[in-house]
Amino acid sequence: MKIDNVIFYFLIILLFNTNSYALQIASLPYGTSYISDQELQNSVRKWNMKTFDFLIGGGTDLNDNDNDKIKVSGYQKIIGTYTDSIPDVKLYSESKNWNFEDMLVHMKVDYPCRKKWKNMDKYTVLMSEKDISSNVYDIKKVNKFDTTFYIGHEDPFDRVNIVLSEGSSGYEGQWEYWDGSSWKILSVNDETENLSTNGIISFVPPSNWSRLNIQEEGIYKKWWVRFNLESFIKSPKVVQVKGDDWMNGDLCRGWDESNQKIHNSGTLVAYNPNPTSNSTARFRHQARATGYWGANYIFYHPVNTSQDGTLMAADYVASKAIEYLEKNKNKINTLMFDTANGKLRTGINLSDPELFSDANGDWELFSEKRYEYIVNKIKEKFPNHWVGANPYPWRRSFIEKGDWALYEFHSYARQPSSPQNIVISKNSKRNLLSYDDFLPENNTKNIKGVFLYNDTIDWAKQGFFFDRGNRGPIACLAKHYIGMNDNTVFGYYSHGAFRYDVSDEVFCYLKETKLINELDLSSKGDSVLIQGEDFSELKSYPYFGMRIRIGDDIFKVKKNDNQTLQTNDLVRFHHNVGEKIRIIGVSHQSVDKNFSIDEVYKWSWFFPAMNVDIGQPDPSGHNSGNYDLSWKKSEMIGGGPEIWRRDYTKAIILLRTAGYNTSSEYFNNYSSPIYLDGVYYPLYADGAIGQGISEISLRAGEGAILMKKSSTY
Repeated sequence: MKIDNVIFYFLIILLFNTNSYALQIASLPYGTSYISDQELQNSVRKWNMKTFDFLIGGGTDLNDNDNDKIKVSGYQKIIGTYTDSIPDVKLYSESKNWNFEDMLVHMKVDYPCRKKWKNMDKYTVLMSEKDISSNVYDIKKVNKFDTTFYIGHEDPFDRVNIVLSEGSSGYEGQWEYWDGSSWKILSVNDETENLSTNGIISFVPPSNWSRLNIQEEGIYKKWWVRFNLESFIKSPKVVQVKGDDWMNGDLCRGWDESNQKIHNSGTLVAYNPNPTSNSTARFRHQARATGYWGANYIFYHPVNTSQDGTLMAADYVASKAIEYLEKNKNKINTLMFDTANGKLRTGINLSDPELFSDANGDWELFSEKRYEYIVNKIKEKFPNHWVGANPYPWRRSFIEKGDWALYEFHSYARQPSSPQNIVISKNSKRNLLSYDDFLPENNTKNIKGVFLYNDTIDWAKQGFFFDRGNRGPIACLAKHYIGMNDNTVFGYYSHGAFRYDVSDEVFCYLKETKLINELDLSSKGDSVLIQGEDFSELKSYPYFGMRIRIGDDIFKVKKNDNQTLQTNDLVRFHHNVGEKIRIIGVSHQSVDKNFSIDEVYKWSWFFPAMNVDIGQPDPSGHNSGNYDLSWKKSEMIGGGPEIWRRDYTKAIILLRTAGYNTSSEYFNNYSSPIYLDGVYYPLYADGAIGQGISEISLRAGEGAILMKKSSTY
């Protein structure tokens, strides 16, 4: 922002906005989990409760809080879970007499995915019923198998691969399985010849094979086989016991349930000993859809029902949410279900029935029915709690099943984009994704929208440096003020990866030192040494690491010693010996001093300008207090993106837009001067009010909040 005709400078006192048409702000600091200092964690939590209107985690006891209107939400999964949750899901399905696999999504053909199965061939091995699991997976120790031993897995299996350091001699006994009441002889193909050599032991899973809880202290059952040892001359020394890794080369497996070769079809031990080349799963569970957030993520089936018509997976998700609310009844009064709508991302389109083996139909419709079921179950128990979702796409029919929606990718600070996410959606009957969609006249259920603004990069793809100490925050807040109404909530975050466990952090410049080696421009991936006079105050912070700034270059670094750093980040500019190096650290707004914008590298979820009262839409102002999305068109300001405006009783709001295709020249160069109708005082991200101005110039992706008075008294 370029300003002229300076009048004077004044600082404001930070105030909370209590007007009826007030800015509502959100943060998602899930538990402040990384803070080990309990006193600091408590301070941050209390600050969160005072500062925000909407939290996801990170709060304190609601009964001890002065803000009785605050919504503190818990985070819940709805589309799936990780495989370490399978025992609990199975326990629930057994209590309902359901087939557990019917609660999950399976694939019909082998398929590529971005996150493959990991450690699915890892078995539990017990040397007795009271033993703990022996380490026979990663070859870290040798195990003597000199007694009856048990091999178990979470899911049915048909083979065991055994690696020995020493083979057995005179090893006699028999393989057995559990049939639900007793151990029975299991017919096997034993390449190891009773563990005398390496090999695979394979078998056809019996139709009456049943799960068993062997360990007395456990509550979860597994599928077990055992070798009932009768005698031996020499016991084997086993270094590894592995199973099937569920992969077909680089492909995850598919299960063709129409294959006529399947044994025990419709049971938990359904098995195909000779699957086809493009559907290679021998068990149904090997074809569970995976590949989303990480290895071993599995998807709940959104629509499969039990015999009495219950949506099975939805019922489980609802039960866990209710259990969570009961446990946190004094801390949580809202829920958010993450990634609640839309297609799943495994590398292929799961809604295609040729690939998606368990259902035909519309995935969005399935997701909507699941969400509605879960919301209704929760409301039966907690009628006054809000239930919401982070959905994509943002379908009106879906969102209106709950109370609120999180818009994770609504806007980017450097690219506020077109009017589309301000004005009512072109297909407003189908979509609910713009500010005007949330106006009461367009949103009779008064669903709340939490609009998140992403300010996560220092260098845009167009090749310009984007300041996150002031330019980014003010651009985001200005856009929100342009579209704001009573049903919209403002959220801002500055982390390269979306995080739920940060809130009051401010990333600030600490001690300065000087560069003692010359730096030339580097290429992507180059390793560069940076030498300075003193890096003793540079330290690593959770989720942030170590960072320094030289000119407009920001580097994430590793410290070799207190004078030498190493980075793989691009060096975009030449730097001379003696240049200033700014060490970046992390402070907490809940306990530390107020920071001015020249001290701030970036904010986390909150910057003080969010607490400055701009009043109500001004009916006597420009366009009667309504937004004007063509206030200054391109030809009026020297070319480039237009400028929006909206007037409030205590400030006027300006925003020069930008999109993905906006040229870098407009991000770097100011518009022609815009003459104002009086003297105004620019508000900065740190809450300070600047000197009075009567004209202004803006770059693309830049906003201005111009106060009508020099203070808020």
